[in-house]
Amino acid sequence: MRKYLFMAAIAALFTTGLTSCSNDEGITGKQETKQDFKEINFNLSDGQGFPSTRASESTVETLQGAGVGFYAWGFDGTSAYMGGSTTGVHVTYATNKWDYTPKQYWPTNGNKLKFMAATPIDYGTYAATSASIVWTGTIPECATQKDLMFAKNDGTGDGINFSGTETKIDLAFDHALSEIVFEGILENNAVLSKATVKEIGICNVNNSGTITFAQAGTITPSAQSGSAIYTPVSDASVEVTAKEGQDPAQSPVALCTASQALMLMPQDITAWDGEAKTEDVPTSGTYIRVKAQIKNNSDVEIVSDANYYYIPVPTITWEPGHKYVYKIKFTASSLTPIEFGSVTVNAWPTTGTNYHNEGPIEF
Repeated sequence: MRKYLFMAAIAALFTTGLTSCSNDEGITGKQETKQDFKEINFNLSDGQGFPSTRASESTVETLQGAGVGFYAWGFDGTSAYMGGSTTGVHVTYATNKWDYTPKQYWPTNGNKLKFMAATPIDYGTYAATSASIVWTGTIPECATQKDLMFAKNDGTGDGINFSGTETKIDLAFDHALSEIVFEGILENNAVLSKATVKEIGICNVNNSGTITFAQAGTITPSAQSGSAIYTPVSDASVEVTAKEGQDPAQSPVALCTASQALMLMPQDITAWDGEAKTEDVPTSGTYIRVKAQIKNNSDVEIVSDANYYYIPVPTITWEPGHKYVYKIKFTASSLTPIEFGSVTVNAWPTTGTNYHNEGPIEF
C-alpha cells in the first residue's frame, strides 16, 4: 500500500462571539396624544461583527444592507407581544436608524417584556415561543452558507419595561454554528520544499437538524442527520512553504480565505479509525480529504495531486459558537524511502555454463 504524507492536528479551538446593541425608546399604551406613545425601537452600535451573505464575519454595515437586518420577538409573559410564531418583526436599517413596520409600543400597564432575536431571516425556518426560538434547516453548500446567530434581552431575567426615559434594548448576538477552517505547514526538515494544496474539504458530517436558542441564552443542537461533504477549497493552488518552528515563516498558511470558512452544524464528531492512505474511501467516521502536490528540495514531485489523501479527524464535539482550526502538517516521516539492503559479491565461477576454458592456445 502506498504510504501517506500528511499528518493532521487540531491547532486550536476557541469561541468567537458577535455582539450587538440596540438603542431605543420606551412606550406607553393608550394616551391622550400620539406623542405620549413610546415606540419599541432597535439600534446596533458600530464596530460589531455580524453575518454577511457568506459564512465569513463582517461589520455592522453588512447587517445594515438593504433587506438584511434581523428578526425580533417580544413576549409579555408567555403571550406574544411582538412578532409571529415563525417570523419575527423584521428590523432593517434605513435613514440612519433601525426601523420596522408596523410600529410596536411598550405596554401601558407596566408589564415587562422579554425580547429575542435571530439572523439571518432567510436561512432555514424559525419557531418562536416565550421559552425559545427553534431553528430548523439544512446547511447548504459552501458558497451559500450563512452565520446563524441569536440574541436576547430579558433584563435581570424577568423582562424589561419602559422606565420613563429613553430606554435601549441591548442585544448581544451569539454564533449558533461551528466554524471550521484549515491551515497548512511543512515539517521542518531538509527534505520538503513546498506543498501546493489543490483541494481540501471535510467529509461525512451531519448537515441537517434543529438548533434551540433558549430564553436563558443557551444554544442546543439536536435531531441531526445527513452525511455531507463540504469542500471550501477546490481548483486552487495554495502554496505552503512555511516550516514549523522557523522564522519568519513559523505561522501556518491559511488554506481558506475568510469567505471560505465553513459554518456547520454543531455535532459530535466520531473519528474514522483507519490509517491515512490514498486508496479506498473511508466508510465511517469523519475525515479530511486533500489533494496536494509535494515537492522536495530539488523541486522534484514526490507526491502527486492526482489522488485524494484521507486524514482521520479526531473524536471531538463541535460546540455552537466555537471555531475549529484543522492544521495539516505535511511531513516526510511517513514517506517510504528507497533503501538498499544487504550487499554481496558472487564468486567467480569455476565450473558450469558461466565458466569458459578457452585453452590451449598455441604459441
